[in-house]
Amino acid sequence: SDRPFFTRRRMHPRNVLGGQLDFAALSRSHPALGAFLVHRAGGRTGLDFSSPDAQRELCCALLQQYFQLAVVIPPGHLIPTVPQRLNYIHWLEDLLGMPERARGIDIGVGAVCIYPLLAARLHPAWTMLGTEVDPASVASARANVAANGLEDRIDIIHNPDRSKVLVGCIPPGCYDFCMCNPPFFAASQRADRTARRPAPPTVLAATASELVAEGGEVAFIFRLIADSVELGSSISWYTTMLGAKASLRPLQAELLRRGIHNIVTGELIQGRTHRWVLGWSADSARQNGLVDSPAQPAQPGQPAQPAQKRARPAFATTWMSPEAATDFIVKTLQDSAIASECVRLHDETVVSGTVSAPTWRNRRRRRRELARAQDVTVKPSLPAALAAIRDTPTQPDSGKDSVPSIAENESVRLAPLFTFTINVGPRDADGECDSDEAHASLDAHRASVELRWELASHASAGPPEDQPCAAAGGDTTTPVSLAQEFSSLIMGALGRAPIPAPVASG
Repeated sequence: SDRPFFTRRRMHPRNVLGGQLDFAALSRSHPALGAFLVHRAGGRTGLDFSSPDAQRELCCALLQQYFQLAVVIPPGHLIPTVPQRLNYIHWLEDLLGMPERARGIDIGVGAVCIYPLLAARLHPAWTMLGTEVDPASVASARANVAANGLEDRIDIIHNPDRSKVLVGCIPPGCYDFCMCNPPFFAASQRADRTARRPAPPTVLAATASELVAEGGEVAFIFRLIADSVELGSSISWYTTMLGAKASLRPLQAELLRRGIHNIVTGELIQGRTHRWVLGWSADSARQNGLVDSPAQPAQPGQPAQPAQKRARPAFATTWMSPEAATDFIVKTLQDSAIASECVRLHDETVVSGTVSAPTWRNRRRRRRELARAQDVTVKPSLPAALAAIRDTPTQPDSGKDSVPSIAENESVRLAPLFTFTINVGPRDADGECDSDEAHASLDAHRASVELRWELASHASAGPPEDQPCAAAGGDTTTPVSLAQEFSSLIMGALGRAPIPAPVASG
């Protein structure tokens, strides 16, 4: 199949950390990690993410194990999440078209200097320039670069003026891209977030300059946009990561206001954590290597509104085990006459398929039609019923209870509307267990379900996503609404599944 495959965490396909980590095996290669392992119900081994020391050791172990990078993370500084940073690097590779050589800028390298180190390790001919406002982070970043013998390819510059982003900080020249992971919060936002939310299971250790900026991430990127107007095409692509999807709209509007229309956006997903990326080029004719090209604004001065081709994933946690949840989903699809393909992996199961019509509608009425036609009282299975209806000649309209046969809608049924992927796996190891002790053993084996859909390509016989199409039941709707209805069908069925009775302990 040419359909792209993604794991449950929906990371970039080239991300080597896209699967579920084996903390026990990793600790055997990096013994310092072993002190922070926790043993969970069901025999699984997890990590104590509430400890900053555990997070620090995990980051160092992953960089050493997968990239042969030796780093030191000073206490109190931001501990980068390696899979998330790697997703950003891979998105940049796609944006640039996987060039053999590239020259990039990392705005705010931090104490670890993780982006330049990863870029240099993944691409032997890439060179990186990093800027940083914190003197202690500059010293730490330079030490990590030297420890890995990359001084000839990575240069770190101290930027003493926090109001400057690029202009006045970087030496003149031409660069292929710049990247940025800005402080997400304004001071008031950070205080309000801390007051309103309970303590998270994962402790965030970072300095003030790594988390907080005047005006938050939107104000920071506004300054980057202003610099990009002044620097123009000397940097081919300006990019940034964002912590809030709501930040995209004002930033896109600011870009359009300044006459920049070559804009791309993306979403980075790591488990339940979502980040967004924004890129733009001063050269309106510059091409990018991403699959989805940027949509032009419908009206001058308005933010671009690309057609909705993909949906934000739907998540669910069920009391069923991953195996039982998979069987339940497959049976629900079968009852709805939706063909699916099931691939079982070592830590998850992927159920995928294509939907060409809302065959889940009017299932009972179709059974009645078949029973009247065959004069039987035993209800057959729905797939057999649909097969029989498809092979039955079309009958004249007999009134309001008549249902168009599947054969009448064969042309519509053969036109794919959307594809779906349902990933079923064990619940994340760092999730909190249910407080009811009677269900503690069940909670440890709960399944985590993620559903995604994507509209069929416009090159197929399917209708455009913003145009109505005739459904199998004779009504008119849009592929997007049908995909959303399908998502609600599956997730709603999972939500209504009964909770199993707890097993009494001896």
